[in-house]
Amino acid sequence: MIYEGSGCSVDGKENLRHDIEKTIAGWVYNNGKVYYSKDVSKDKKFKPHPKAKRKYYSLLCVPIQSNGKVYGVLSIDGSLKDCFNEDDINYFEIFANQIAIIFNIINLGKLLTGGVNYDEEVQITG
Repeated sequence: MIYEGSGCSVDGKENLRHDIEKTIAGWVYNNGKVYYSKDVSKDKKFKPHPKAKRKYYSLLCVPIQSNGKVYGVLSIDGSLKDCFNEDDINYFEIFANQIAIIFNIINLGKLLTGGVNYDEEVQITG
């Protein structure tokens, strides 16, 4: 899985983590399907973290997957209700597919050189 955040320290992100099984991103990771919430304040699947200070309304989660393997979830939030349109969703799906291609290339390179597979957890900080 990839974790990326902006505006938060690594420690701050750790303090705001939910159990992955109880999140929309976790649902996307387990099901391999896009999930778009136009208004998280009315979405029963969305559970805000009690320590979160930043408020947002729209949430788009897109699986990063290839050949049935989900590598992670691209999670994009919006400060307005229903702020993503069909073109935005398609763009983020293409972007997630490109990330999956990169993972596959890295895996192929490691396989050819006898390295370790890239299916392990990766953490990227922003």
